[in-house]
Amino acid sequence: MMFPKKKWSHPEKSKTMVSECPESLMQGTVDEYLQLKRIKFYRIPDSFWRWIAMKAPPNIQKWFRGMFGGQPDNTCIIPIGDGFALTLLLELKTQDSKSRVVGRTHGKQKHEEEHWKICRSVDQAIAEIDKFEKKAEEIRKLLTP
Repeated sequence: MMFPKKKWSHPEKSKTMVSECPESLMQGTVDEYLQLKRIKFYRIPDSFWRWIAMKAPPNIQKWFRGMFGGQPDNTCIIPIGDGFALTLLLELKTQDSKSRVVGRTHGKQKHEEEHWKICRSVDQAIAEIDKFEKKAEEIRKLLTP
């Protein structure tokens, strides 16, 4: 084949598939940072998803997965005035020590990943949050008479 099919826009996949930092630690750090910055956000913890899978009746599981499945890890919200708000759809995925992909999107996430900010480190997530906060402030100033 003259031109092999390769997704050039995606980062290289890890050969070892061993992440440098577990996603749960990344998530905790990002949640603390959002609380420190007083940015409203919501997320459904993995422990709640496990509880739904283990304890909820099948019809509730089906409804819950249909309603909330495939959402990003954090949905950050900054009000900009007059009932409007901006949102940052932040998904955290892991990487190995050489910045290659370990965690990948799955299921319903694959349909939305092009619209989300996918961060592979805490520093990258913090940079995106700061950029989001600045952009929201710029838009708020433009909308204020």
